[in-house]
Amino acid sequence: MLLAACGDDGGSSATTDGGTQDGAAADAAMPTANCTALDLAAAPAITIMNGMVTPNPQGGTVAAGTFQLQSVKLYAQGIPVTGTAKSRIELVTGTATTGAARVALQLDGMALNMPLAQTVNAAGLYTASGTSLNVMEGCGGMNPLSALTYTATGTNLTIWTSYMVTNPIAITIPIELVYTKE
Repeated sequence: MLLAACGDDGGSSATTDGGTQDGAAADAAMPTANCTALDLAAAPAITIMNGMVTPNPQGGTVAAGTFQLQSVKLYAQGIPVTGTAKSRIELVTGTATTGAARVALQLDGMALNMPLAQTVNAAGLYTASGTSLNVMEGCGGMNPLSALTYTATGTNLTIWTSYMVTNPIAITIPIELVYTKE
C-alpha cells in the first residue's frame, strides 16, 4: 500500500539523515524509503465488514505519523467474506504533496470456503494529486497497491483500492481502509 518512513516503529521522535524529527521535514528534503517492515504484533485484528464500497475521496493534506487500521470494508460482488485484517501505515512528509511511507497489511479471510489472504509489506515514495495517491515501491519488492484514492483529515486517513482474486473465481474486490493516527 503506502511506503517508507523514517523513525522507529514505536512512533517516537527520531532524527534521521534527512534532518527530520517527529515525521516532519525540517528542510522539505524528500525522505527516503525505510525498508524495515512495520510490526503488526500489537495491531488489533479488525473484523472485515461486507458491503458496497462507495469511494468518496476528498484528497487533503497527508499528515506525518503512524496510522493504525480502524475499519475495513469490502464488496466481493455479493459473495460474503469473513475474517480479519491488521494494518499500520507510517508516513513522513517531504512537501505538501510528496513523501515517504511504509505499510504493513495482513488480511485473513474466507470466501466460498476458500482462503482469501493478502500480506503487504511495502515501502517507498508517494505523490498526492487531487484525490489520487500514487505510490512507487522503493525497496525492491512488489507493490500491489500502487494507485489509490484517499481522504486525509488530520488524524484520519481513508484509502480506497481494489484487490484481484483469481481463485476460485476471478473477481475484483473494492476495498475501503480507514486509519486513525496512533
